[in-house]
Amino acid sequence: MRVFVTGAASPLGRALVSALKRRGDHVIGLVRRRGGVQVLKNLGAEAVLGDVRRSESLARQMAGCDAVFHVAGFFDFWARDVRTFDSVNVGGTKNAIAAAVVAKVPRLIHVSSALAIGEPRGETGYEWTRHRGETRSEFERSKLEAERLALRLRGKGIEIVVVEPSLILAPSDMGWIGRVMTRAVTGGPRFATDAPMSWVTADDAAMGMIAALERGKNGERYILSGERMSMRQLMDRVAQLTGRRPARQWSPRELDTVAAISGMVATPFRKRPILSPDEARFLMNGVRVDGSYARSEIGMKYTPISSVLPAIVQSYQRALDRFVN
Repeated sequence: MRVFVTGAASPLGRALVSALKRRGDHVIGLVRRRGGVQVLKNLGAEAVLGDVRRSESLARQMAGCDAVFHVAGFFDFWARDVRTFDSVNVGGTKNAIAAAVVAKVPRLIHVSSALAIGEPRGETGYEWTRHRGETRSEFERSKLEAERLALRLRGKGIEIVVVEPSLILAPSDMGWIGRVMTRAVTGGPRFATDAPMSWVTADDAAMGMIAALERGKNGERYILSGERMSMRQLMDRVAQLTGRRPARQWSPRELDTVAAISGMVATPFRKRPILSPDEARFLMNGVRVDGSYARSEIGMKYTPISSVLPAIVQSYQRALDRFVN
């Protein structure tokens, strides 16, 4: 099978490319930076430079493909330019689907997020859960809009299946979760709360995406989530592996205060605050979803976090050692 992957050099993209190559597929991966070209070459995939925000060459690059995995997205709770959420998550989705339609690709897997479920406070989110109505972050708002756009565009002659991974644990993540893990490994500022958080490993999510390609129904959504633990529980596990002191629990009032003060300090310089308001709200509320529907419908399998966390922690420790040395 000839497969096109956007966001191929991301942690989830790398896991997906690796899984596809193990199946014997020919993989073409879209990467934004030249460093990503070498990453894909090391995985045995073909790399093309480009950006989902600029659609000029996407259709040509997708020509002859049997499927597209739209993985590219901007996952964070802060951006120097807030328009990035819309340009990448919404505009990038529109461009990827439009290109796939022009290239006559029959099937596209749209990688959304479990945060787009929008479960009401205190409830568990399922594929059929009605969104609470108000979004708590620019990321959630943009991913919800992108998912709804993707499902509307199914009428353009392409089958679209949506997968909604929960928080993704992966080695050497350079994004928001990577910053959280780096702080946990180094003993830096750790904003631990008891709000429920749903997690899935990058490798499991990649296999779930492939299962969605093979067995998912056109227009269906599948939550990919294997385990639930609060940020405090995750920090405690990392502390045990690294010999650090457990992180203290933060109250909503404390998080609000830190977000307000760090924002006042960082905003004039357009620097990332230690804690943004969107991040504080997310840490207070969490994300509580159930991934059992994907297990029963497409054969999704989940790996216990405890079995992979030591290796993930070691990946951050090795990266820090390289930086120091």
